[in-house]
Amino acid sequence: MVQATVANHKIPHKGDEQLFWYGELESVCKPCHDGHIQSSERRQERGLPERVVIGLDGWPLGWDGIGQDRPQRWGFSIPHYVKPSAVPVHLVCGPPGAGKTTYVRQNSKPGDIIIDFDLIRESLGMTRENSKYRDIRRVLRRRDTIIRGLHEASGCEAWIVMLAPTRAERREWKRALGGVTVHKINTEADECKRRIALDKTREGIGVRESLYKAVDRYFLKQAMD
Repeated sequence: MVQATVANHKIPHKGDEQLFWYGELESVCKPCHDGHIQSSERRQERGLPERVVIGLDGWPLGWDGIGQDRPQRWGFSIPHYVKPSAVPVHLVCGPPGAGKTTYVRQNSKPGDIIIDFDLIRESLGMTRENSKYRDIRRVLRRRDTIIRGLHEASGCEAWIVMLAPTRAERREWKRALGGVTVHKINTEADECKRRIALDKTREGIGVRESLYKAVDRYFLKQAMD
């Protein structure tokens, strides 16, 4: 028997800070983690069934190698198969506790599409401290479906709430969706943590501690950008 030495995210976080800190973990051995688990994750993150043929570069040759179009290779937490949005998109980014949701509430109009992990989780009847594998997966599926649906939206604007601490990630969102306006909420780290401490929806075991770490991680990435 091989000793379990690696903490594996049951749902691949793909750079998504909320999923990195909230995602459910499991103990696995390193050979399993680096082998079939990561291989399966690479297929799943592209929405590919196990039967799809993968080329030498690690990307699909097509469904069963018959020559179907390859999916777009978006990075970070941008879902694959995203096409340019048919409506203006506002990317509201900043650390946890920065006030992103409040900013969207104050600036969006009735009928606008709001894509916010926490709001989607609440709309599905989940509390903010909920970190169960199947529930987070439901939230991410719903979020990705809404983002993909922007290609056919009309008569409104869309607001996407993300951490997106680096210019590279923000550029990738622009490349994926087209007409994106970035709104960067520049709240200081201490103030973010103060707000998190006062937020009664963050009272679950370990929730605030995870968010404090996420704030530190955000500003570290920003400083290295």
